[in-house]
Amino acid sequence: MPIFTLNTSVRRGCFSASLLFVVIQCAPIGFGTYGASSIKSPEDITGVLQPFVDHHTIPGAVTLVATKDEILSINAVGYADLAERRPMRADSLFWIASQSKSMTAAALMMLVDEGKVNTEDPVEKYLPEFKGQMYVAEKDQDHVLLKKPGHPIRIREILSHSSGLPFSSPIERPTLDALTLCEAVRSYAMSPLDSDPGTKYNYSNAGINTAGRIIEVVSGMPYEKFMEERLFKPLGMKDTTFWPNEEQLTRLSRCYGAKDGELVASNIGQLSYPLNDLENRHPMPAGGLFSTATDVARFCQMILNKGEFEGRRYLTEASMKAMTTKETSSAIKMDYGFGLMTGGDKASHGGAAGTHMLINQRLGLVTVYMVQQAGKWPHPEGDTILPNFISAANSLMVDRLSSKPLQLQGKTEMEDTFAYAAADINGHTPTTGADKWSAFYSPESVISTDGTRALISTAGGKPGSGGAIALYPFTAKKDMCYTLVVTFDFTRIPGVSSMGAFGFAVGSHGEKANPWMLIEAQNAKDGDSGIVGFCDDPERQAGNWASYAAFYPTITGVITLNTKTGRVEYYINNILQGTATIFPPKINYLFFKNQNTGDALCVRNFKVLSCPVR
Repeated sequence: MPIFTLNTSVRRGCFSASLLFVVIQCAPIGFGTYGASSIKSPEDITGVLQPFVDHHTIPGAVTLVATKDEILSINAVGYADLAERRPMRADSLFWIASQSKSMTAAALMMLVDEGKVNTEDPVEKYLPEFKGQMYVAEKDQDHVLLKKPGHPIRIREILSHSSGLPFSSPIERPTLDALTLCEAVRSYAMSPLDSDPGTKYNYSNAGINTAGRIIEVVSGMPYEKFMEERLFKPLGMKDTTFWPNEEQLTRLSRCYGAKDGELVASNIGQLSYPLNDLENRHPMPAGGLFSTATDVARFCQMILNKGEFEGRRYLTEASMKAMTTKETSSAIKMDYGFGLMTGGDKASHGGAAGTHMLINQRLGLVTVYMVQQAGKWPHPEGDTILPNFISAANSLMVDRLSSKPLQLQGKTEMEDTFAYAAADINGHTPTTGADKWSAFYSPESVISTDGTRALISTAGGKPGSGGAIALYPFTAKKDMCYTLVVTFDFTRIPGVSSMGAFGFAVGSHGEKANPWMLIEAQNAKDGDSGIVGFCDDPERQAGNWASYAAFYPTITGVITLNTKTGRVEYYINNILQGTATIFPPKINYLFFKNQNTGDALCVRNFKVLSCPVR
């Protein structure tokens, strides 16, 4: 059986610019912005950050880009201490603040995996002091009305900021690390909730600190010892601690605020000093940790690996899913998992001093951004630093992935070269590049001139829903793997985006067939119309497809379909875009659809490969 190697002719580094519409809307255009094509090596990321240092927006920073098992780049720019002119180092230490929440949540989920805790349990099962807690139903300067909640706060709610617990208690002053964990959590139980549990999102240190206290009670170990022995030490997070030691303090990045447009050194206001005072400073699960970029990356790599890292499993895939997907109720708009912000294929968390970590599951990418900024930036471009870094990191990863060809197996089942057919929204006869597209088809009918192919015009249809559809009759057999390889060429019709969807289609074909149903139906079963292929998602709006035509001469798309399992995978320029499973995979047609009404089908050619599935 021959092996087909797929290589794209795309300019390296360009694809990232269009993919960023998926992974991050777009890098801001302006101060310090590097174009996607500028990022060709890990060292180029330094060039993205250095202008912000030169302009005194930040004193310095450390960034890290990694895959699930490899660090692609770690870059340090600027200074850890301006007054001492102490350079920033790759192993500089940072207060990561609320990124501690994600690590605490992971630790508690270890106990869930062991069957010692259930996230549906009420907190009072483990901490009886929470029994009988009320919530504030009404409040003004003259009165406070307390009501009994619909249910006691649950563990899932303290992990997803929907418990109704406040950010902190009134006695956590002047710093957040002055009380023992037991004392702090008891103060939360003595106060009424801000809202009925499960009904509102309310970012809460108190909730995560309560989770840390549950770890202590259930495990029988001090919270900080559990974190060290069960998470930090096994993961190799050797610099992650609540109390930096003397050597680590020499690597600590100084915190800076802003005054009159200048950087001004500042202490961390939420913590007491000295930072290595083990007697008077107490571990804070919601925000007390110090760490390095490398340590944070190892934690993120474990998440990206679905709970496993370097041959050791830390969490089950079920726990990983709970952390990285929305766990707040449908009534709450905020997407928050257990200890992580979520959205699409991404999970992330930041810290009060500007640190940030992002796990991009679609790209298989981890980004870690380390700065120490108290309050506002001295210059407005400070808000663009993180998006610029993530854009650069995505570019680096996409360039890496695009340069690795897919290995496709199978014999050629069918192939063809397209005419460059255009469908006009005003109903005029489209231009044709070959005799096979000799007729104009209305949206009410799907007719093939020779029984082997058809062009459907959707002229006069919904705006943005497609100007042309091409169909090829194709019968998929059982227990086979089919691979559709498509080349899109924008050079023939410049400025046109036309790659809205492509793949395998199911459904009837004839004069009464409805092209809208053919394209829009989902989860098809026998007799239904529908698709199995690469389609739009909410982040791929019509205008974004124009970026493909703007940045590429050609694009290669690949769909693989396993008719035994129903599994579908789709790729653009070698990069996995997503997967699906649809049963029964009864395939009747190949289809190619443009994105924008009035555009052309810029398909150059396609090939279908097939091989039996054992």
